[in-house]
Amino acid sequence: MRSSTVAGPPEPAWPVWRRRVTKLPTLAGGQLVLRPLGDQDQSLYVALYGDAETMARAMPALDAPSALRAFQRERKAQVEAGARRMAWTLSESSDGIAFGLLGLVLDDAGGAEVGVVLPPARQGRRHATEAIALVAQHAFQTLALDRLYTRHAEGHGPARGLMLRLGFEPAPIGTPPHPVRWTLTRETWQAAKRDKAGPFS
Repeated sequence: MRSSTVAGPPEPAWPVWRRRVTKLPTLAGGQLVLRPLGDQDQSLYVALYGDAETMARAMPALDAPSALRAFQRERKAQVEAGARRMAWTLSESSDGIAFGLLGLVLDDAGGAEVGVVLPPARQGRRHATEAIALVAQHAFQTLALDRLYTRHAEGHGPARGLMLRLGFEPAPIGTPPHPVRWTLTRETWQAAKRDKAGPFS
């Protein structure tokens, strides 16, 4: 009697965002360089999250021990979650000195929440625009995500202007303390890339 082998179903071709990635890339733009957050960035993280003016519209500032514990949790989460949780520092290409942070947290549906933390002296200088544009390219081209989203407090004019400048569209209102929601889809991003004067060109 002949024996036969029945082939099982093919292995799923998981999109990049569902695979475990332990090493993040450095992302470089016109003026900024985004480098993966590392242990050497502890002092920057603690300083930003401990500064009341920096955190005024995001969350209460943390005392030094709490900020240090938050940094340690972030680093641990990055290692354990792999590509599900990513963080970069922002620096100018001219000097390489880190001054801000950007985070990307992936969900289970092909999307990710993006957020930027900048000190007051660095706000209003288009740093957040360039940083999110760099991460959007990585998210849509490399990770094959379907959408990015973000949220902020009501009455946050600069955040609203940032989202509009980047082509994010209003999403249904969420719960406090950050009820204002915005979404950028892959299709909208692809259309925006054709604008040679836009942030994604």
